[in-house]
Amino acid sequence: MRFVRIKGKLSRHLQDTVNINQARYIPGVDANGQPRSTLANTDSRRITVPNTYQKINMIQSGGNASYHSMQTSTRYRSGNLTVLAAYTWSKSIDTGQSTSVQSANHVDNLNLNGDRGVSDFHRAHVARFSWVYMLPGFKTLGAMGKVIGGWEVSGITSLVSGAPFSIVTGRDISLTATLNRADQVGDPTLPGGRSRGELITQYFNRAAFTPNSTGRFGNVGRNSMIGPKSSNTDLAFIKNFAFTERFTMQLRGELYNTFNQVNFGNPVNTVTASAFGRLSSAAAPRVVQFGLKLNY
Repeated sequence: MRFVRIKGKLSRHLQDTVNINQARYIPGVDANGQPRSTLANTDSRRITVPNTYQKINMIQSGGNASYHSMQTSTRYRSGNLTVLAAYTWSKSIDTGQSTSVQSANHVDNLNLNGDRGVSDFHRAHVARFSWVYMLPGFKTLGAMGKVIGGWEVSGITSLVSGAPFSIVTGRDISLTATLNRADQVGDPTLPGGRSRGELITQYFNRAAFTPNSTGRFGNVGRNSMIGPKSSNTDLAFIKNFAFTERFTMQLRGELYNTFNQVNFGNPVNTVTASAFGRLSSAAAPRVVQFGLKLNY
């Protein structure tokens, strides 16, 4: 059984949180020759209520998003074996809206389209393979057959492309009291075929990015970079014992990340950090757990 689906979805007027009291950058110097915009006078340059409040987060309906995908799946069943395979190729784009009144993450709250980019949850390619196999009963082996037979063995393997991330400056160089993204001055890609150690030390070309200049928002787009891909396999072994009609027992063993694969998180994305461009985190290693459940 096979399925192929082409899906598209547009969303408009999504709930978004905007800081309506963002500071504005005033270029030049005053009569005393001092810069009109500094970190010290940020609150006096706020747009809505200067010198009184800092952030004023307002929930609006200004967000938009789009999602397009091709989704395929196939199922195969023969005897005691069932296999399901699914693949999705997709792209999700939005304006980075936040639904929490405590959070306004826009770089420029006066230009929300400046944050238009792939969604935080965007994964271009997702492939998953799952299977379930029921071992035969081995009745001819007597008591031994009851022990080694009748197990349900299942597994799922996931292959997922990397998560997007933004390159940020780490300082308020725009002097607007908002998140600052960096400037891109070169090609961030590095040659393929590098060793794992080289990838860990420098996932992308660090020299391609510099801090944004004073009073400017960086030219790097939101979520313009893609992190490392991941692969994972989980296995489960389940055995049910029926002692009477009412009294049953289930024994199960589960292995998460069965092959102990190293799946790195996104690299350090702050230009001013000493570890900028380095892979410094990873998902959980292999985890094994056993369980015993009695039903009566």
